[in-house]
Amino acid sequence: HILRALELSLALKDNALFNETKETALRKMEELATKSQVRILHEIIEDLLKQAKKLTAHDITRIESLIDVSARQYYDEGNQHLGRSFTELRKQLPSVKGDAVQQKAVQRELFDSFIREGVDKSASGMVAAHFYAEALKIGGGVISPEEQAELRRKIEEANLQGESEMQSHTFEFTI
Repeated sequence: HILRALELSLALKDNALFNETKETALRKMEELATKSQVRILHEIIEDLLKQAKKLTAHDITRIESLIDVSARQYYDEGNQHLGRSFTELRKQLPSVKGDAVQQKAVQRELFDSFIREGVDKSASGMVAAHFYAEALKIGGGVISPEEQAELRRKIEEANLQGESEMQSHTFEFTI
């Protein structure tokens, strides 16, 4: 309902409705965050950040706090994918958009998440290699040459492990 109300306020160009909906959304999201029910927050935060010019500094601070709580909850639960989805929202924060240091911090957090997921999924070489390769893709500018070399070695090892896990199956078809 909140998303629809935001959409209507923008379509009607009704700033009062937008502000009322925004405040209701922030209160409800903070309530859900205290109950560790953060899944729905992503879409609402994403919509609010699309209207960053209509947000006050206090609103941005509240949203940033909600992003942090949500990402941390998912990372702590071991759900790297959902944690990353909230971390990605940080890139849309006005303070991060204009600050190269903060952009690199977000990029490093995403990099670390891919590495953790690769380690978590290391039982399958192909899966681990995928996550390490994703980390390598976004690691440019935030990892040292030594870390890059180590990551390439991990990718190679994971690929070799994946090859040994492959099985050959022979099938015969008659038409």
